[in-house]
Amino acid sequence: IRRLFDLAPRFVIRIDGDGREQLVAVAAVNAGDRLRVKPGENFPVDGQIREGSAAVNESMLTGESESVLRETGDTVRAGTTNLDSSLVIETTGVGSETLLAQMVQLVQEAQNSKPPLGHLVDRITSVFVPGVILVALITATTWLSVGPEPRLSYALVTAMSVLIIACPCALGLAIPMSIMVGLGRAAAQGLLVRNSEILQTASALTTIVMDKTGTITRGEPEVFQTRGLDETDLQLCLEMERHSEHPLASAIVRYCESGARGQSAVNSEPITDFSAHAGGGVSARSGSRRLLLGSSRFLESQGICDPPGVNEAGSLVWFAVDGELKGHFLLQDAIREEARGVIASLQELGLRTVMLTGDRQAIAEQVAEETGFDEVHAGLLPADKLAVIQQLQARGEKVGMVGDGINDAAALAAADVGFAMGEGTDVAMESADVTLLSGSLAGIVRSVRLSRLVVRNIHQNLVAAFGYNLLLIPVAAGVLYPWTGLLINPALAGLAMAASSITVVLNAARLRIS
Repeated sequence: IRRLFDLAPRFVIRIDGDGREQLVAVAAVNAGDRLRVKPGENFPVDGQIREGSAAVNESMLTGESESVLRETGDTVRAGTTNLDSSLVIETTGVGSETLLAQMVQLVQEAQNSKPPLGHLVDRITSVFVPGVILVALITATTWLSVGPEPRLSYALVTAMSVLIIACPCALGLAIPMSIMVGLGRAAAQGLLVRNSEILQTASALTTIVMDKTGTITRGEPEVFQTRGLDETDLQLCLEMERHSEHPLASAIVRYCESGARGQSAVNSEPITDFSAHAGGGVSARSGSRRLLLGSSRFLESQGICDPPGVNEAGSLVWFAVDGELKGHFLLQDAIREEARGVIASLQELGLRTVMLTGDRQAIAEQVAEETGFDEVHAGLLPADKLAVIQQLQARGEKVGMVGDGINDAAALAAADVGFAMGEGTDVAMESADVTLLSGSLAGIVRSVRLSRLVVRNIHQNLVAAFGYNLLLIPVAAGVLYPWTGLLINPALAGLAMAASSITVVLNAARLRIS
């Protein structure tokens, strides 16, 4: 929660009525104040842009890696980042009124609403221990009343044997031994489990919900396709984008440098008069030719006719030379190699899989089709993701949530079990119950399998502990004596009690994650 608050800067440049700028504490800012936000700075409050336009990184809000263009009149949110241009904004929300503060509140409420897991062993021993004492008293009384001489000796030996053989060591070890070994096995597999109760809760999951960007996908856009661009065009695009710091530009540079489609590496060609246009694209000259590379809106603003509609899921970057549209790059966020196999494995375990994303419906459906999800929800804000989790729980589902971003924190905290990617944000990991340190989705499958193995192991230990007591307590009390003359020596009772504990320990040590 502190890290959520740290997203908003503590000081900001405020512009007074005379146009003078001064550095003030964010706490002194009121609704209606005009603030200047420089490139690279986080927005301190919610507001509307009054001057300028810029690419804004809203990943803390939407979880999406691609920046968005925000222009005069658009709304910006506290905690998001101004990437490339100085802006003047008018404050519309401060303090608890900002969306960032509301996210903090969502995390707090979700954490507080988690139901505590009952301590099974405490409930069992609360009945078992008084019951054993009662059996020992009945045994002693019976031997004193109807037993052979010396009655007192028989009464003491049998009552003591009952108490020793029924010592709840095995019962007390049944759960903590399985949990301890299970947590150790989990750590060895790169699964950091917040507390022991999570293992039992995870075994009962019926639905796994996953964020898309940074979880199912890698969170880094890549060029998947080019159309209409020849080698010369790629050379020019490479040289132009080398001057840009935009995430899409980096993807285009990687594509060209690696020799796409099996071609030889593309060599750069010097260009001049390079210029970056905030949130839109870049322009340059190559000799007498005028080059433009950017979004369709940017090309339209530069006098290029409206690019033809392309029915593709992803981001399109268009390239034009001397006012003539040449072609485009199609960029998508790469899906993790293990995603399809993990989804299939979860479904084999009987779990329903649901994908949540703040991205467009077309992109979400394409990713879901490639990976095999049962259900998809797109265009979601953090509060919407939380609402989906709560709706599933209201239907009686036990929900596991997998995410990596700050925007997933509330949903991670609200889920019955939250899984955070180890390469994600610290806030997400602190809100989650299980952190996948390896950053691989396969950790989810291992977590579910381990939790089920641990619970099954606990049941085996409890059955062994109870079965041992149910069989040997009557023998220790002397029920076989009238027919066989058999009584258990207290020393042998102690050995049998130790053997039961060793059995529980050895059974727990068998735990392995397949």
